[in-house]
Amino acid sequence: MPGLLMAGSMLAVSIFLAWKNGFPQHEPTAIFAAIMAFLVSLPALLVPVLILGGILSGLTTVTEASAFAAVYTLLVGILLYRRLTWAKVWDALVVTIRFSGVVFFLLAASSVLSWFVVRSGLARDAADIISGVSDSRTIQLLLVIAFLILLGTVMDVLPALVVVGPILHPTMVGLGFDSLHFAIIMIVTLNVSNITPPVGMTLLTAAKIAEVPTERVIVAAVPFFIAVIVSILLLAFIPSLSLWVPALLD
Repeated sequence: MPGLLMAGSMLAVSIFLAWKNGFPQHEPTAIFAAIMAFLVSLPALLVPVLILGGILSGLTTVTEASAFAAVYTLLVGILLYRRLTWAKVWDALVVTIRFSGVVFFLLAASSVLSWFVVRSGLARDAADIISGVSDSRTIQLLLVIAFLILLGTVMDVLPALVVVGPILHPTMVGLGFDSLHFAIIMIVTLNVSNITPPVGMTLLTAAKIAEVPTERVIVAAVPFFIAVIVSILLLAFIPSLSLWVPALLD
């Protein structure tokens, strides 16, 4: 549900921007043509299914699933579609190495910044201060969300969870929040860091793929950032959005 909510909010922003800027519309596609296109692309669409299925089922590790998907893609492209040549494979490898070099350089820089935040105790001290500011559930929750968004601008998701999760979780549970509900809020909020500089890896990756200046991408991402913030607030103050499906499976 949180993922669908965020996807829906960003889809709404995309539709509004397309209408406002007069983006060209695609010609209507016949149902039969759409079905045939889906069937033709089905072998390629199985790649994420194989990756996630192998990882979630426990049959493979993340690395093994990635390697298996790479081999599967090569076989499908060469033997089934017959459009993937070794020259194209080599070009793809060269582009990937160049692109990965930029991404890993950014990751290295963000890791140094994260190390400083952790070693200095800034994140831990800020979490302690927030947990003692007020006994009001609403104020506490808003402060925590604001803090997590700020933290996400200088730290990646996993380090931030490890640093502040054990500190914030007991306080929020003590205020009456469900553990799962608060965990979802933390994860969704920290994922905003993927589209906020300077550690916004998704933002920087998108700029690199589109070959446009990062500053232009940051400005273009503002409406989507607002949509995500609205989604976070809805998840925070309407717990059923996060807990409805788990309650059905309980």
